[in-house]
Amino acid sequence: MAPDILVFSKARWDGLAPEDQALIAESARESVASMRRFWQERESQARKIVTEAGARFVQDVDKQSFQNAMKRVYDQFVTTTEQKALLRTIQELH
Repeated sequence: MAPDILVFSKARWDGLAPEDQALIAESARESVASMRRFWQERESQARKIVTEAGARFVQDVDKQSFQNAMKRVYDQFVTTTEQKALLRTIQELH
């Protein structure tokens, strides 16, 4: 799922009244459920279209083999403690 974000100019945001900031922030929070539902509906439609066109979805993926193939890249570019922690977090996702 691609992240959806609300982007606001800091200068514009800072120029709003606190009650307007609160209203916008609350509206954004309330929109999350609807946006997720819309995303799911669109994803289902897209899956149906590509499946009918002959695409196959592979569900059983050997993540470890991909990680092993990437080891040299990780060793070269993932060098800081923070990067290593982030990589571990990503690799542990299910």
